[in-house]
This record gives sequence, structure tokens and C-alpha cells, in this order.
Amino acid sequence: MDKLVLSVLLCYFITEGGTAQKKEKSGFATFHYDMVPEVGEASWNQYSVAFNKSLFSFKRQELGFVAGYRNTTYDFFETAIPSVTKAFEEIHLITGGFFYRHDLQRNWGFEVTFSPVISSTLDSGISGADFQYGGNANIHKIWNTNDGKVTALKLGAGYGTALGQPSFYPVFSFMTTFNRWSLELGFPGSSITYDITPRHDLCLNAEYLGSYANIQNGLPIGQEVYNDSKLEYEAIDLGVTHKYRLQPNFTSVLRMGYLMDNNLRLLSGNEQQLNEFNTSESIYFSMGLILNFNN
Repeated sequence: MDKLVLSVLLCYFITEGGTAQKKEKSGFATFHYDMVPEVGEASWNQYSVAFNKSLFSFKRQELGFVAGYRNTTYDFFETAIPSVTKAFEEIHLITGGFFYRHDLQRNWGFEVTFSPVISSTLDSGISGADFQYGGNANIHKIWNTNDGKVTALKLGAGYGTALGQPSFYPVFSFMTTFNRWSLELGFPGSSITYDITPRHDLCLNAEYLGSYANIQNGLPIGQEVYNDSKLEYEAIDLGVTHKYRLQPNFTSVLRMGYLMDNNLRLLSGNEQQLNEFNTSESIYFSMGLILNFNN
């Protein structure tokens, strides 16, 4: 659901986030089409757009906003409850929020992001059950050497759907660069990136993924009708992303990967499991474009 665009964005932040001490303003937009051909009883495709833009930058501080929209369409195969799945064949996710970065002395710094979302079928407008809180906070330390090598350590915590149902989770990573390589080991994701040429780079990553959407229409299961039930998804993503800088402002993105440990569940409004779909491991494909506002 939100996993593929988050994968690409995470890959971007891994390669760019280690150099957070840069003083130029950030700004980019991403456009993506993603397809998961089959995960057991289901397949899906999605269109998404995401924005990140600096609003204010002064000396060691930066304030900016993030926003995005994603539309996901599901197809279900041979499910035990075909009349029920029609209620959540289309999911919308709307994201908005702010980030604040502050560089301290001795290459220390911290970053706070607040990004609540609306994740829902949106059949009857927007209700309170559609909202989810999200965000993270971390501190980081960067070491630079005379030969150009960069090493960074980040520690913090986040709240969101990285593990499925919204919850707190740790955020930590160790990043280092050497020659054309950059390596980041951490949670919820790790990656290794190779700059093939100044215009080409290749990113391999492994990370936890999750999403959680509200189903507004009542679900008739057995003798009960469940309102504001939830569709929860979690998986482990192993992927490879190729980025090619077409020109200073545009970068194309091609990605394919493998989803492991897929879990797709229906939950009631009080988080009791109503149904767990039969799922399997799957490949996926993604293509998109990154627009850089700064060039």
C-alpha cells in the first residue's frame, strides 16, 4: 500500500540524510506507479505523489513541509469473503506535516518530523477514525575526514505504520561512505548505494514496511456488521533501485524487489482480528520521477 513509495523515499533519505549538515534548502517531488502482481489472495497497484520543500532556513536551522497523496486499488482472488472485500478495493492515503532540523556544535544535530495522515476508503467523506498520527525524532552525529569520508550515527524513535498497526518503534542507523559507496545499517531499514557515474546510482535495501487503513462502510461478517474496521498490512522489502539523473532537475527511478513475510489482515474497530488473508512472497515493480526544486 504505502510501501513502495516509502521504499524509494527511504532510499533517497539514506543517501541524502547522512549529509544533513548541508545548508542549502531542500525541495523535491516524486511521482510513482507501483504494481504488486500477486501476494497470495490479492494483488494491487497504486499511483502516488509526494512533496518535500524547505520553508525557512537560517544558519543552522531549517523548517519545511511534507505532503503526499496515494491511491491504491486491490484485486482479490478466491477469497473466502468476496462480498466483504468490495468495501476496501480502493484505499486513499493523504499525508501532510512538517520537519525541523537543527545543527548543533561539533557536528551534532537533531531532527523532528510530524506527519499525520488520512488513510481510508473515504466512502463517506472524512471522519475522525480516518486520521493517524505519525512522525519521528532523532539526534545524529557526523564525522568528516580529510580524505572526504563521511560517517554518521543516528538514534531516535518514531511513531507510525512501519510495523503495521500504528505504534512506537526505534529509529537508529550507522552510515559510512567510502569511494563511491555508502552503507547504512539500522532500523527500520538498511541500504547500500553505489554511484556508478555522476548521473547513475544503484541502491540495494532491506526494510520493514507497513500500512493501516480505515474501512468506513460496515463489513457484514457472520451475524455482525463491523463499522470502522481496519485493513492492516506488514512485510519485509528486499529491493534494488536505479536512479538516473536526466538533467539537473529530473531523475528517473526504476525499482524492483521482493516482498517477504507478507501479512494482510482485517481488524475490527477495537483491533480484534476478523480475517487473515492467505498471503505469499511476491515480486513487485515501480517506476517514477523525482523533480528537484533547487536546480
